Amino acid sequence: MQKAKKKTTARRPKLDLDTVYRRVLNALVRLQPKDLTYSKISRFTGVPRPTLYYYFGNRVESLVDESVRFGMKAFLQIYQIGEDADVSDWPTLQCRRMNRSLRLIRNFPWGPGLYFRYRTDAGAVGRTIREIEGQYLKEMAALWKKMHGRAPDPELLVLSSAFKLGLFFALTVEGGLKIPESDESLDRWARELGGQMAGVMGLRLGK
Repeated sequence: MQKAKKKTTARRPKLDLDTVYRRVLNALVRLQPKDLTYSKISRFTGVPRPTLYYYFGNRVESLVDESVRFGMKAFLQIYQIGEDADVSDWPTLQCRRMNRSLRLIRNFPWGPGLYFRYRTDAGAVGRTIREIEGQYLKEMAALWKKMHGRAPDPELLVLSSAFKLGLFFALTVEGGLKIPESDESLDRWARELGGQMAGVMGLRLGK
């Protein structure tokens, strides 16, 4: 009598997605999306190609899109907006978010370079960045309304965000600003810059 064969189930390969996304983002700062192949990504990430196919299918564009979504949500702190809902005033909110942004860029400097390289690009990466940016503005407007009982001036909200992006641009310029290495100095930067950013919402722009 033959013994019944044991069923075998394929195990899902383990993959640290955050690390894969960050390494793809590092590559995007230097290379064009069209230049990325699974072979190159496998070398950059140390992940075998079969595992990449398993997670992302046959289209490398799927991996690039998910990486950009992850990176821009981290860069614009979409993940933390829910945590910020408990802050009682706008200046404290902006100082907290500025602090996190500076720490993120200090640890993962791909953020500003990726944003400025592809923000106006007509391709898929540019569209994804603008989509996440729109989500950011919508959720920040909701936070303002919760704190103040009224909708914010949409132009001032965009201007406030542009103030922060100006700082990030200065951090990408050769010989420009350098994020402090000490946490104490970084915290001081965050208080000063976050306060200035919050002040933009009090402007009165004439038409």
